[in-house]
Amino acid sequence: MKGVDGYMKRMRLKKFAKSGYITDKGMVYPLALWTNKEVLQYIRLRGLIQPFVYNPGAISQGFTIDLKTMLMMRHRYPHDFKRILEEFPYSEKLIFDYEYKHRK
Repeated sequence: MKGVDGYMKRMRLKKFAKSGYITDKGMVYPLALWTNKEVLQYIRLRGLIQPFVYNPGAISQGFTIDLKTMLMMRHRYPHDFKRILEEFPYSEKLIFDYEYKHRK
């Protein structure tokens, strides 16, 4: 978790700043003050696996159930797309509405 990931994460991490970003339960947040650019540079320099970019224009690369992600999952990862539909059956309505709108 990094502070640059959003307001709520930044506020949560702020509570642990005095302790060096270590919680009373022993959880450690070594990337708390890093930017996304710094994290990606660290990954490159150490030859680690690059994270998959779902949406190049997005600030956060978290996974959301929105139309763009669902269309990409259906096209590139059909097996995982089916798993999403099993877990979130109403999410398919996003695609249904999109395709219905574009048929006309």
